Amino acid sequence: MTSAVALVAAFSIRFAAANGQLLTTEFAVELTCGKTLPVSTSSSVILAESALKLVESSEYNSLSPRWHFPISELQEEYHRAIASAHIRVVFDQVQTMESRSGRLRMREVIIRLGPEGQATPFPDRFVDSVFTIDDRGEVVGFALYNGMKAIALWRAVTQTTGSENACRLPTHVPGVPTGGRAASSLTGAS
Repeated sequence: MTSAVALVAAFSIRFAAANGQLLTTEFAVELTCGKTLPVSTSSSVILAESALKLVESSEYNSLSPRWHFPISELQEEYHRAIASAHIRVVFDQVQTMESRSGRLRMREVIIRLGPEGQATPFPDRFVDSVFTIDDRGEVVGFALYNGMKAIALWRAVTQTTGSENACRLPTHVPGVPTGGRAASSLTGAS
């Protein structure tokens, strides 16, 4: 049995908080795809920003009255996400941001990567598993997020891992234009 090793890189990013104020925060990016992957400073910022944009685009989450999936399934899928290929962004302090599903308070963002996400016991619910850990340590699941933002995250991960594509993510999605490396508004790049 092979064990997945994560490479963690700590950096600072700036992003807009719930009140619109630009904050600088320390964070760590963990990219696990079955082995240690190199993560540069610029890639870490892009990966963190892409993960936050995906969470921000969510239509609703498990704290919402509209959430109808059993919490036991949410917990099981969260554990599967952590045990498989994933990206995890851990903040040094609780972050607050506005999303389409309301105000969020989070310490971590976890997104499952790879095609095995479609082979879960709940394929209609957690194809691209997106979770946060809130300020109380609770797992929050997300649904109905922007697919283009998920593809942008896949591409950022693939560009980070290079031609190796250790996470086995699709690099070409029919009907979705390919582009260069995603630019980071967190660092002022455009």
